[in-house]
Amino acid sequence: MPRNHSTHACTGCAMAKRRCILMPSETKCVRCQNHKEICTFKPQKKRGPKPKRVESPSVKETFSFNLNYRFLPDEAPISFEFQYEL
Repeated sequence: MPRNHSTHACTGCAMAKRRCILMPSETKCVRCQNHKEICTFKPQKKRGPKPKRVESPSVKETFSFNLNYRFLPDEAPISFEFQYEL
């Protein structure tokens, strides 16, 4: 009977750092059958490139205000060094 090596080892074989051999008609690997252990597999991580991140808006898009704005006398300027003309 041909043996099938699984692409990923079960948790028991992975912890023991042993090759995980699954027989075609069995649900447990050979090592788990011999040690009378439960043969379970962890879900595998997704492979391939990660999806690209959505870029946040630039500073110019976020703070789109007029730099040439002249404050009125009753408005408070951002800086005290700012002098407005009347």
